[in-house]
Amino acid sequence: MSKHRHRAERSPSDIEYHLAVPASSPKTFRLGPTTIDLDRREVIHPDRTLSLTALETRLLAHLAERSGVVVSRDELLREVWGYASGVRTRAPHHAVTRIRKKVETDPTQPMHLISVYGEGYRLDAVDGVEAQSDLSGMSPPDSAPGRLRDRPTTFVGRRDALARIDAWLESNERVLTVVGPAGAGKTRLCCRYASQRPDAFPGGSWIVELDGITEPEQVAIAIAGAMGIQTAGKDHRNRLGAVLHARGKALLVLDDLQVDGDFLAEWLEAAPQLRWMITARRRMVLPSQQVLFLRTMDQTDALELLQTRARLA
Repeated sequence: MSKHRHRAERSPSDIEYHLAVPASSPKTFRLGPTTIDLDRREVIHPDRTLSLTALETRLLAHLAERSGVVVSRDELLREVWGYASGVRTRAPHHAVTRIRKKVETDPTQPMHLISVYGEGYRLDAVDGVEAQSDLSGMSPPDSAPGRLRDRPTTFVGRRDALARIDAWLESNERVLTVVGPAGAGKTRLCCRYASQRPDAFPGGSWIVELDGITEPEQVAIAIAGAMGIQTAGKDHRNRLGAVLHARGKALLVLDDLQVDGDFLAEWLEAAPQLRWMITARRRMVLPSQQVLFLRTMDQTDALELLQTRARLA
């Protein structure tokens, strides 16, 4: 058995999903002058408001519930990501780095989201705790953690890319991979398209954040978490397939996929009406796909974006 295989291996019976925000977690709280609104997934600074992803929201909720206490990486991977004990990944480090850029005045010298060497992370100075409603089993469609919403930022250009997605939707191909460098706007493009075409996905649209995930089994766990599914046991993949099938014409966006292979094949068969958008930095090796190569924004669109944001500032 290879070293890489050993790092991610765990018993299927140990896999559980605990990815809904706990009932006892804060709904809103303050970190100094900044307000964190978990319900709206917003970080509200005195001069600006930033959005949180579903994963960032769950991580902040878990740490806020334990304000002032060091939470181990293993606990975070188990309770926030849904991994079994012993999985080794840098996913918490990457997520904490992103959150610091949103909540800290100086992310290089954090005052609230603290790393404790060799132990884990601690969230300090949490004020204004308010309970959040419980989510259990299958969350209602509008409250599932990964329910896709258009992001509250300006969108300009990309007409050719949007037209290509329209053509893909009319085709028989069910997987579209959007390939491009970091910062090209791949995720933003997918969110924009889905939010503008709710009629195409009456079963709902979800985004699944895969940053740091390198094993097919972890992808399954992330999908279940994004859709609000809490399940366990040896047949968890079959049950996930049944849920995907029940959604009918729906969309899953796998954001930042890094896993090659035929792991999608079973879900393509189980849920024949489900569409998949994948964002990646390279062309993935998958059973079947259309590929849309997305370059960074051209000069004309970039200038329009800057001008639009300047007017809104």
